[in-house]
Amino acid sequence: MEKNILLIVLLLLPAILFSQVVEDVKLSGPVNVLNPDWGTNILISNITPYGAISGVKTSSGTIWLAVNDTALTTSSGIILFKSTNNGLNWVLGSTGIGYRTWIKRIEMIKTPNDSVFCFFNFGNNVYVWNLNNNIVKNIDTNHTNLAYDFDVTSTSNNSMYLFTVPVLRYYSSTDYGVTWLDRGIIESNARNPSVAKSKTGDSLYLSYRAPVITPVVNSSIKIAGLYEPYPGTLYQTSAGIQTLLPAGTNRGEFKPASANGVVWMFYTEGTTGNINIYCMTSTNSGINYSTPINVAANPNVDEYWFDVDTRGNGASCYCDFIWYADSLQSGPSTNYTDKLLYKYSSFSAPNYFTGLTQISQYPPFWANNLFIPIIIEIPTNILGAAWVGLNGPNKQLFWNRSDFASVIQEKGIKTELYSLSQNYPNPFNPSTKIDFAIPKSGFVNLKVYDLLGRKVIVLISKQMNAGSYTLDLDASSLTSGVYFYKLEVNGFVDVKNMTVLK
Repeated sequence: MEKNILLIVLLLLPAILFSQVVEDVKLSGPVNVLNPDWGTNILISNITPYGAISGVKTSSGTIWLAVNDTALTTSSGIILFKSTNNGLNWVLGSTGIGYRTWIKRIEMIKTPNDSVFCFFNFGNNVYVWNLNNNIVKNIDTNHTNLAYDFDVTSTSNNSMYLFTVPVLRYYSSTDYGVTWLDRGIIESNARNPSVAKSKTGDSLYLSYRAPVITPVVNSSIKIAGLYEPYPGTLYQTSAGIQTLLPAGTNRGEFKPASANGVVWMFYTEGTTGNINIYCMTSTNSGINYSTPINVAANPNVDEYWFDVDTRGNGASCYCDFIWYADSLQSGPSTNYTDKLLYKYSSFSAPNYFTGLTQISQYPPFWANNLFIPIIIEIPTNILGAAWVGLNGPNKQLFWNRSDFASVIQEKGIKTELYSLSQNYPNPFNPSTKIDFAIPKSGFVNLKVYDLLGRKVIVLISKQMNAGSYTLDLDASSLTSGVYFYKLEVNGFVDVKNMTVLK
């Protein structure tokens, strides 16, 4: 009897769910129609960050977001938000850091065994907060070295490397942050270290300003190729240390990214009213770099506050790039004047950026607090972004994500009927196929929903020609459970259920 009741419920669920589908969290304020591959903006928090934000996703599926906060509604200077469903819902963490001040930089990283760490500046020191045991540690316990700024990364053998300035030196830990060794000086006087680990190996690319001149933003920018011969130690690669950009030009931001021997080096150039973003690329592990290409330059718009990262595996590696496009208009920001934008390139064509998309429905805005938008790569098929946006007069923390979860193949078979087939295999882990047919061209929506009717993946949302198709769905980002997929085209609607079993 219980089995029969369960079967009836499963059969009725599609009709129940999709008579009133909950697409995403609904918010007040102006929302325009944007690229459907990116969903509706989701509210993380009503609290306006006081400074930096950073995030990371563990292989177990949890997204952590660390936020500099001095709001009276909390007791911490750094608070944590957590999501276990790819950003659909967020909860405030139970612990925080009590240093209630503006924190210039926060960096979250994880080691391959899913240990999560939050690094941050306080005074002239760098601290590491181990989220697994809630212990906070000063990296340089003797306070002998100042640390105005820093960056940090981890390698595949669980080593962590920290780079600090004004004396550019590096520290390493091979015991999950319990002990740190001062490994020596790379440059005697430097600023703004920014390190990227290759997506497909343990090569590191460390960029920084040196020698330092006045103003600092006009200093030359160097980049060093590094590798790890054994845990806790770095050597220079054959690329060595080279001056990538000469002194004399205002370059407020720069950041590298790398995958499969390709290095992307992004940087801003210019002053207010004429700030653009450029990129230089190397296809031989940083030995040689291309001439700069302009990747974000619209007239009468300043482009800055960017973030970059890489995703994918093997031949399917991509460089993702988000930035703030500021129209410098008089009056308040709107969804049409100030935008968070997105592009990407592949390692096979690193100089070609495509997929221009506006992902913000609540406009970002400039502030002295430096809460710069961030990317959180969510392997293997979802890309997330977090930023501070305007919702009426309120400055709130938002999230949006894009899905890269399907490959569509046309079967070349004519059809006279609309149809949506049952996926096969089913249950599955992590991939399955979905066949569908449309006798007339039209705008096709094929989306996946959870049992609560919340959209979790956009598989198709575009104009398609008449024909029969097979879609390969990669559900690596989904947890075990029952889901529904819904086809809508030219007034035709059909829903099927499928089971992810991990």
